[in-house]
This record gives sequence, structure tokens and C-alpha cells, in this order.
Amino acid sequence: MSSQEAAKLLVQWGPNKIINPDAVSAVRIVLAQIKGNLIVYLLILAALISFLIRENVTGVTVTGVIFLVVGMGFFQEYRAENAVARLREMTAASSTVVRDGQEQSVPTTAVVPGDTVILRAGEKIPADGKITQLSQLAVDEAVLTGESEPITKKVGEMVFAGTYILAGRATATIQHTGMSTKFGQIVKLVARTEKELPLAGKVNNIARVMVVIAIIISALTGFLLIVRAPVVTMETLVHILVVVIALMVSAFPEGMPVVLATSLAMGASRMAKKNAIVNRMSIIETLGETTVICADKTGTITTGQMTVEKVFSKNLEKLWQAAVLCNDTPAGGNGRGTEAALLAAAAKEKVFREDLNFTREEEIPFSSEKKMMAVFGKMGGKNYSFIKGAPEVVLARCKNFNKTEIEKINQEWTGAAYRTIALAGRPSRGETNLTFFGLVGLADPPRPEVKEAIVEARAAGIAVKMITGDHRQTALAVAGQIGLTGEVLEGTKLDQMTDDELGRVVAQTAIFARVRPEHKLRIVKALRSLGEVVTMTGDGVNDSPALKEAHIGVAMGIGGTDVARSVADLTLKDNNFATIVTAIREGRTIFNNMRKFVTYQLSCNLAELAILFFGVLLAPLFGWQTPVLLALQILFLNLVTDDLPAITFAFNRSSQDVMDEPPRKKPEILTNRLILVAFLAGGLMTVLTLLVFGLAGRTEALLALIILEVANAFNFRSLRQQSLTRSPLTNGYLFGAAGLSLVLSLAIIYLPINTVFETTPLGGREWLMALAAAFVFILIFDFLKFLNARFRFLDFS
Repeated sequence: MSSQEAAKLLVQWGPNKIINPDAVSAVRIVLAQIKGNLIVYLLILAALISFLIRENVTGVTVTGVIFLVVGMGFFQEYRAENAVARLREMTAASSTVVRDGQEQSVPTTAVVPGDTVILRAGEKIPADGKITQLSQLAVDEAVLTGESEPITKKVGEMVFAGTYILAGRATATIQHTGMSTKFGQIVKLVARTEKELPLAGKVNNIARVMVVIAIIISALTGFLLIVRAPVVTMETLVHILVVVIALMVSAFPEGMPVVLATSLAMGASRMAKKNAIVNRMSIIETLGETTVICADKTGTITTGQMTVEKVFSKNLEKLWQAAVLCNDTPAGGNGRGTEAALLAAAAKEKVFREDLNFTREEEIPFSSEKKMMAVFGKMGGKNYSFIKGAPEVVLARCKNFNKTEIEKINQEWTGAAYRTIALAGRPSRGETNLTFFGLVGLADPPRPEVKEAIVEARAAGIAVKMITGDHRQTALAVAGQIGLTGEVLEGTKLDQMTDDELGRVVAQTAIFARVRPEHKLRIVKALRSLGEVVTMTGDGVNDSPALKEAHIGVAMGIGGTDVARSVADLTLKDNNFATIVTAIREGRTIFNNMRKFVTYQLSCNLAELAILFFGVLLAPLFGWQTPVLLALQILFLNLVTDDLPAITFAFNRSSQDVMDEPPRKKPEILTNRLILVAFLAGGLMTVLTLLVFGLAGRTEALLALIILEVANAFNFRSLRQQSLTRSPLTNGYLFGAAGLSLVLSLAIIYLPINTVFETTPLGGREWLMALAAAFVFILIFDFLKFLNARFRFLDFS
């Protein structure tokens, strides 16, 4: 059909898109912030009690806090959902259709009924269609039938949306698209499930412990307030109850899930900008634990930009005929890959497919197992066969050639890092007794950034292994160019090994040559048996088992198959090995940011609990008024100086030394050392705040604690680098959040709203006192960081 007809049908039938009935809406996100949220329930209780005792100002303020808590949670989760949705759009599939008389690639959503689609091995079928032509077609319909065995098809039978071409190729006419397809009708049964988030489990465990601590200390504080009250009336009890609830809320880590969602979404967005598309958010943490990267040579370690550099032939005419006829790349292909390079080289010799009048009748598609492709058809009324593939495979089918001469040339070329292809044929139908046409050497240079990325990976304690189907000498030549050293293992030897034998040599092996896809699976299993966390790349149909078995399966965005992308955890838009290392760096950064945030919030929560508790406990000794801080002041602290700066930890950049440490194995967010740091920070803030309270009063104590918590946030930007020697703009979002916290603090102290918060305007002396407390706090922490850098008494890895 024409493009104009397709455009009209697209309007008539709508986009070829499956609508997810479980998609998260804005209303569902809002309800999720309320449902099961103990903090919101406690705030509602506090508001109701306030209204019942006619503390209307407090009731209105607490109601506002409820909207603020729900609003912050909604805003962050909505942003996270949108970020994930944008990532999915980045990996949207395309399909090959015949329009305006030629093959062209269009977004799968633009496929319409009546389109003729070209289906090749590894591709996802875009819509339901009737087969009009095929060649050795095998389809995986497990998503619809549950049967894992490949299904062979015949002309006239249907293929269905959501299923995959495992082998061969076909042409089909589309019958149904979108929700009208068989897949669309059962979409609820095939919804993609997300792996459990280990990081979420760790955060929830910490949150539960903190909730228990908060309830116990808040209850004790309330009990002490009742005991110390001169007269216990119902109004007194209600006021104490409101303070206890406010204290509980301040110590509850309600910001943790928000920061987790924000950290993962922002991390995934940063990765996307660097060409790594996260398919499953659950793998971001695992990325940082990677100990081994198994990477394909072609297109990942090398550029994938094949060019013909060497030719050996005694019959160039037949060589170039075979190169263009035994070739599936459309005329005017994208210039990448072996087949496109052969077409380009043949065109320079004025040999074009359309000039040869060859009618293809049958083919044997290329596969990693066969390492060859064959086509059979008629040219000039006569039968012809053309074959191309690995030299050892093609030569085994040839006759009457100088084996010694050709093998010598092949060794020379492969030793110089050329990929060598042999071409042959015969003027009749058959795969044996072929006439050897010649060898073609293709250059595929390493990516310039790979060498540096390997150095970075090694510094981070990550082993790199190169996997290729190419000759041993080609692999060694490329390895030498990128600085990769280690033992070499060829596929033929791997076949002879038991799993135990492979397990004993796999750690020392850096180069796997002449491997088949099934070898990848054995390599992954062998590495996993040694306790390694494996990241494996792949692009073909048969790479899928290895990608599933690896902790992190990485698919190729350029030229990779839909099958590989469907099972992979990460997709590389640029196919670049260096992007994998970048993604690992990001995974480590996200985990470190979570550690900093959790430790920071724990220290602030402990400080608030301790200030109220010890304030009541020490009141008789020093004659202090109780409580040290009022309910609304505590809520203000919780929302403005706890949660607001904490959220910005998700935007912390990677520290310079994040890749200087060995991979962590199943680490906890809070280690004993980090708990010690949290208690130290919380203890210092408690002492300094109570000191200011004793010298100046409640408003001064509130201001001091606000500034101390802001200073604490800057302390936790890095657990190693000193705050006073770093620019406050290192994390611009934190700087902005700190500024906003201080502006809001000024508002509740100096504007008429101060009557609601029961604060009084302060003079310069009080500000100097609060700032001095913060400076002393930072100075003590910087001194501890300085000592730790020298003596390493606190290891934060």
C-alpha cells in the first residue's frame, strides 16, 4: 500500500498499541499515598483531636500538613512513573513494512491492517497477520499458548502479535492490530511482572525498626510529660497526645519510599541520557554489585562499523555476485554489519543485486550454530547456489582449492584483527562440492573509549571477558588493542569440558573465541557457581537463555533482536561496552545515595526524639519549660528540614572514588559503622540544641535545630570528603532545598504566622548562637573525616 493509504488506516483503526489496564493513574497514586500510610492516619487523628478540643488553628495546620505529605509523595511518585514511561518509549519497537513499493522501517505503533510486513529471525511480530511467504519459519508462541517448543508455520496460517520469530523469515499481511489482536484480548494474562526490589525490602526493614523506636520513645516522652505536669486535665492530656503524635510523625521515615522511588527513577533517567535503558528498575541495585562483565566483541567492544579491507579471489565476478545475492540486507542498508559492508564493497565494483536477475527460491538463514548462509534460485534460467560464512565451514564444502594457501591467508588476516568471510557457490542446487570464490577480510576497529573503560572496571574489582564467534587470532588481536589480557578458550575445547572443568578455568579465561550462543549459557552458569555477579551481553535469539541466567542481561539497541531485548534487564542504545561500565557506576551511586539519605534521616529523627525526651528528663534539673519543641514546630522540622533536603540526595553526583572499591556482595544499607555515625550526628545535634535551649529559649532552639539539620545534610553529601572544603553547589538541588528551608524558617519566626507556631522574632545574638552551633557541628565532622582518611577507623564500603 501507499504511505497515504497507511495514514488513513491509522486514523481509522488507531495506533497498533496494547493499552495496559493496570497502568498507574494520578488518582491511584494519590490513593496509594493514603491507603496503609500510618503517618497520614496519625495526622488525621491529631487533626480531629485538635478540632474536638477547639484548637482550630492547630487542626487547620495539621490538615495542611496532611495535604503536604500526600502531595509530596504524589509529586515524587508521579515523576517516577513518568520517568519509567519515558524509558519504555525509548525502547519502542520498529517494524519493516512494504510501502510505496519498497521496504521501510516504521514504528510498530504505525502498522495498520493491510500492511505487508517482513519478519526475520529474532523479531517480535507486531500484529496478527496471514503468512504469504516463508522460509524455514519457526515461531515462539509461548506468550499465548504456554508451549515453549518452537512452532513451524505454513503459507496461509496466522502469526500473532507479541510472539517471536525464532528462525527463518516470512512475509505476512496484517489482519488485526492493537487491542483487536489475540494478544490484546488476553493482555491481562501476559502483563509483564517486575522483579522484587531488594532495595525496597532493605528500606522497609529499616523503616519498621525506626517506627518501633519512634513509638517507644514518643510514648516514654508522653508519660514523662504527664508525670511532670502540675495539673493533669483533659486539655493537658490532649495537648500531650498531640505532641506525642507529632513526635512519632517526626521520627517516622515517611520520606524513605519517596526517596527510593526518586533515586531509582532519576538514576534510570541519567542512565538513559548515557544510552543505557533500564528495562526493569529492580536491577539498578544489582548493577552496582557486578563482579564480571561478559561482553560480545563485535559491535560492543568494537564499533560494529564493518568495512571490507581485504579481498582474495581468482574469480572476482563470482565473489561479488555471491556477496550481493547471499545477503539479506535491503538495498541502501544502514551501512552497519557484515552484509551491508559486502553490499557497499560490491557497489564499488559496479555489482548490484538488481542487475543480476536472480530469483531466490529457497534459503538457509544464517545462524550462530551453522556459521553460514545459503541461497538457492535461478539466474538466467539456470539453477544456482551461493554460500557465505566462516572459512572453515565453507571450505569444508568446497572442492579443488589450494587449502594451504587459503589457510595461510586466513591466519594472516585473523591475526591482524580482520573478520574473514569465505564465499562459494555452484551452477546447480546443493550445499556441497562447491567452487571456492574467495575470502573477504572486514575491519571492525575497537571503540576508542573501551580501553579506558576496561581500566576503570579493573580498578573497581570487575573482571572483563570478551566473547566472540570469530577466530582465535582475530580475538587476540582485538584484545591486544584494548589491553585485555588472560587465557583464551575456544568453543571446540569448551565442548569437550565438563561443567566442573569449565568452572576451574573460567575465572582465568579472559577471551572466549569461536563460541556459540549455548556456550554463553554455560559460561554464565560456571561464573555464578563461583559466586560471581554476572553482567552478560547478547543480541541474538539464541542469546536469550544466557541473558535470562545472568544477573544482568544486556541487549543491543542497534541491530539486536526483539527476543533478546524482551528478556534483557538493560538495553544499550549505542551497543557500547563503555556504557555498561557507566551503568555500573550509576548503580553504585544510587546505592551510596540511599545509604547517605537513610543515615542522614536516621540521625535527624534520633536528634528530634532525643531532644524531646531528654528535655523532659532534664527539665527539673535546669528548670526548663516542657516540651522543648511544640507539636507544630516538630511537624515543621519533619517536613521542611528532614524530608525536603533528604529528597535531593537522589540527585547526588557520582563521587570520584565510587569505582575505586571492589564490588559489594549483598550489602546492607545500614552497617554498624553507619549506625554509629547516625548516633554520633544525632547526639551532637541533641547536645547543641539543648545547650542553645538552655541559654536562650524555645524559638532559638528551633532555629538552631533547623540550621543544624541543614548543615547535617551537607555533611552527608559525602561520607569521606570534608564539607568546608567542598563547594555548597556540588549538589545544586540540596543547596536550593537548604535555601527554601531557611526561607520558610524565617517566615514562621518573623511573619504573623509566628503566632500559629508560637515563635518570637530573634535578634542577631540568637542567630550567631545558632550559626556557631552549626559551625561547631560541621567542624567536628570534618575533623572526624580527616582522621578517618588517615587511619581508616570507619570503613564505609
